[in-house]
Amino acid sequence: MGNSWNGYDCEKFGGEFFFPKTVEKKEVVIEVIDDEKDSVWGIIQALYYEGYRVIFFDRADKALVHLRSLVKPEENINVIICDLVMPVKTGLDFLSDLLAHLIDIPVIALTAYDDEDNFMKSLERAAFWYHPKGKYSNRVILKLVERACVYGGIFNALDAIVDALDAKDPYTKSHSKNVQEYSVSLGHWLKLGYWDLYNLSIAALSHDIGKIGVPDYLLCKPAQP
Repeated sequence: MGNSWNGYDCEKFGGEFFFPKTVEKKEVVIEVIDDEKDSVWGIIQALYYEGYRVIFFDRADKALVHLRSLVKPEENINVIICDLVMPVKTGLDFLSDLLAHLIDIPVIALTAYDDEDNFMKSLERAAFWYHPKGKYSNRVILKLVERACVYGGIFNALDAIVDALDAKDPYTKSHSKNVQEYSVSLGHWLKLGYWDLYNLSIAALSHDIGKIGVPDYLLCKPAQP
């Protein structure tokens, strides 16, 4: 396993890299955050051998500084796996910070303390999934990561369609993405959970998608005096 990667300068923030030389999922990056590396070493290995690139941080505050150093965190990190109970900054505080900085990356929250309070607080902070450490297997985590990546792929496909729509009607260029940004910001303010934010984001981004089938002579016709 390597410990350097020119594309992601996270070592200065205290991060470690693990990525295979030959990978099938070479563009997929998973960030793992836990103050006890031994407790997630099996997850890191499972992700590594499945072909995922992995970045590990032993503290949530380091991970947050790294994420904020990236111009577009959502385009660099696909999924985050985060412990809830950590020193300096807890996993719940980390989730709150992601909301505050509008960083929309699916987070799988892990904890050894399985209780309803942690569950509800994780969902309120828009966690993608909540999973007790004692009840997970590496196989389950891999499935969750795969599912989170699929949902991210849906956004990429929608972005491509919206870009085509912008090219078709320059007058409303970036309109759909602006509506998405304002809608998600309002959703964060309302403290919506991950799935509500996800559905809201897709609805906002695709609300004008029908325009792509409207003839140009109607869509771009000059205004009547």
